[in-house]
Amino acid sequence: MVSIKNLLFLITAASALVIEKRDAAGIQADLNTINTDTNNLKAAADRFTGGLFGALPVQQAADKLEDDLNTATDNANASAAVSDSEAASIIRYINNTLEPNVDAALTSIENKKQQFTSAGLKGKVQDTLTTLRKDTNEYGTALLAKAPASAQDSGKAALAKIDGDFAATQAFYAN
Repeated sequence: MVSIKNLLFLITAASALVIEKRDAAGIQADLNTINTDTNNLKAAADRFTGGLFGALPVQQAADKLEDDLNTATDNANASAAVSDSEAASIIRYINNTLEPNVDAALTSIENKKQQFTSAGLKGKVQDTLTTLRKDTNEYGTALLAKAPASAQDSGKAALAKIDGDFAATQAFYAN
């Protein structure tokens, strides 16, 4: 007969196998995924030539980015705090790789304003930009919560730069 003690040990051991380690390496992996999604969104926007059906790849890329931002936020919230050097590396990646790609993707979306508007999708683009901006800020806030005091100012500046990129594109679409 299986004892309760052995059963509890088995359950605990099995549970430990499915718990992912969440740390700076996990945060970096999520940032890499978000960067790939951002580049895919830019590529989809660049290929968009107009029409409702032509916009589907753009929306699918935006949806994937949104999903991965939400997953990354959950992962960051569950992560341990990062060290000074880990935070510096994360912020450097955001400033040197991710933010320029976010800006490029948003510029591509701006460049297609006429095509989106002609397809009757200007409002949908505005809604998507609002959602992605909100999700990005939530992720940034989760990352800042794990950053040491020494990285707070540079982390906030990186988030403000990306938020400014979104704000500029939203203002562009508002006119």
